[in-house]
Amino acid sequence: LDAEDLPQLHGVPEGLRSWWARTDPSKLDKETVRSGRCDVLAKVARMLRRAENVLDLGCGPGLLAREARRRDICGVDMSPGMVEAARSWMDVVIPENILEHHPLDPVDVAVFCNVLEPYPSEVRRLVF
Repeated sequence: LDAEDLPQLHGVPEGLRSWWARTDPSKLDKETVRSGRCDVLAKVARMLRRAENVLDLGCGPGLLAREARRRDICGVDMSPGMVEAARSWMDVVIPENILEHHPLDPVDVAVFCNVLEPYPSEVRRLVF
């Protein structure tokens, strides 16, 4: 998959688009474990309540849903490979830019776990 295969996404840096295009979901999983980011995922998963409607923006291969053991977490990711991998752990995964996603139903919790760091500060300020 090349970066050209991903749709042009408003606000997404070209470098990030090309990184997602060449990243294998199974390698992201191993990198997450190796970097210690899995500790962050575990902490977030423990904070989620069963009755909460959760939206995982930038869900990658579904690591949060896997850690939380919850198929009902809704994921959004721009990478076709990540969307496909996430469907192993999540019932609903939407192939869309997280910056342009507007949920049809209200959510109780929106999670951006290890997602916003590569975006420029101007984009991060829009979120927070």
